[in-house]
Amino acid sequence: MINYSFPSLGQTIRFAIDVLGVLPRKRGDIKSLDETAKKRIQKKLQRLANEEGRLEENVSEIIAEVSEIIGSAVRCDEIRFAIYETLWDVYEVYNSTIKSEGTFLSEKETIEWFCINYAIPRLALSVPKHMLRTNMAGLGFIYPSDEDWYLPSVENGCISWPLAKVMRWIYELLDIELERFHYSNRAEDANHSEQEQNIENARKWVKGSHMPSWGGLHWTFSRAFEDLAVCETESHRRELPIAFRDNLYCILFIARFSTDLCKRIEKLYGVAFLEQCIERYQKERKWLESEVQMNRDMVEDVLESDQGLRSQQDAIWHQISDIYWRTLADRMFGCGVKIQEILEGGGGVKAVRAAEGRLIQQFGEYPVRACMSYLEDRYRNKIPDGFVEAFDRALTLKSSVLTDLDVDDYEADLKKQDLEEQLKWVGPWLRAVSRCKGEDYEGAMEFAEIAFNHAKYSAGGKQYDLINLYVELAAKNEDMRRFKKGVDWARFVGVKIRWLRDLEPTEENIRFAFDMLRTGNYVQF
Repeated sequence: MINYSFPSLGQTIRFAIDVLGVLPRKRGDIKSLDETAKKRIQKKLQRLANEEGRLEENVSEIIAEVSEIIGSAVRCDEIRFAIYETLWDVYEVYNSTIKSEGTFLSEKETIEWFCINYAIPRLALSVPKHMLRTNMAGLGFIYPSDEDWYLPSVENGCISWPLAKVMRWIYELLDIELERFHYSNRAEDANHSEQEQNIENARKWVKGSHMPSWGGLHWTFSRAFEDLAVCETESHRRELPIAFRDNLYCILFIARFSTDLCKRIEKLYGVAFLEQCIERYQKERKWLESEVQMNRDMVEDVLESDQGLRSQQDAIWHQISDIYWRTLADRMFGCGVKIQEILEGGGGVKAVRAAEGRLIQQFGEYPVRACMSYLEDRYRNKIPDGFVEAFDRALTLKSSVLTDLDVDDYEADLKKQDLEEQLKWVGPWLRAVSRCKGEDYEGAMEFAEIAFNHAKYSAGGKQYDLINLYVELAAKNEDMRRFKKGVDWARFVGVKIRWLRDLEPTEENIRFAFDMLRTGNYVQF
């Protein structure tokens, strides 16, 4: 059966952590993460998967813990901060989208739509933004000269993965072949089974036939660096400063993460979609070039005008970059408002295109290109025939005298129109409403639970009435567990619950709201 929804919160966070590869498997050398810490994170992930407790707080705690693990992995605060902030930005886009956007697409199609229209544009913006905020250039890091070193390259259906690119770059940088790099004392060493395995692993990683965890990758390269430093053959000896090794570890971390993510995309959605994702990222990056340069120029102008600030340049980069990207967000908002005015004026997309030059002069290239791209992509996935009318009919039924026979007819019509799965939550919601009107609160709860679970990741901004019905029915059935479940989800998607509103969900406030909803009748039909 096809699932018409966004992926759940638990699935999404679990996916991100798996892709990062930082939870140790067999050979993790992340010394700050013992088994107790690993089990603690796994338990939090399970609670998130079960949607137990305060969802936003759980997500924040998990991401904060993973950020600390990343810090231990790459040993560079600027890199850790940039990765953390970028991940958080993409998560917030996901959070905002499931709050506001319902979906009539399958989960696979929904993910594809979300990636192209939201996740990748946000990623393309966040990467340079946080590199500038942290003054990444000031670290003096070296990395491959290819602008796309951290992206896969696809040619005639063949893929060159970022991890393979970086590994080859490291071997070339140190002027040593793969076999000698991973087994520098091969001729002198009689016990060589481990080093031979390291060579075999490295070959698989370069070939792209195997995906290492970060712990496994880090261990293999750290062992090679150590052995190279004491290699008995002087021509093969390489003594690398710790700072230089850390530089290479950071590049390897980013390449491994990107490779893992892109290999999963290719496996689940195909090479063509992976190419589409890469092209979209490159397009967004191109549009942002002038914004990135203006940010750099602003900071350099400040530092040039007051040479005394050079000693505080990291703080200056952070402060001015923050201001710059906030003003860019303001321009994007203003551009969106202006385009909406043009559309409402009756000219449609053609009128917006005609005004493109004037809009670029007013708001800049990136805001206009980004808004136009989003506007054009909106029309690529056509809303199924009858979908809007079916939902409007449900709203009319909800406000009328309603019986199960009415809902039976409604659901039969959905089936005829092949909309049964896309609006799977609506029928149970109407049955809950019907029973609630007859004060059969126990019977209503059963259907409200079904509707609530189906609607969470598919109904978007249409969930308000259902969520308030769910929590009131939970209170009337004296079911505190479901009541808290409804409150937690409401907070996550920004829905106000009667008698709680903006209050903190303390035990006292929750108990007060629970008692008020248990004894009163507040549901509006």
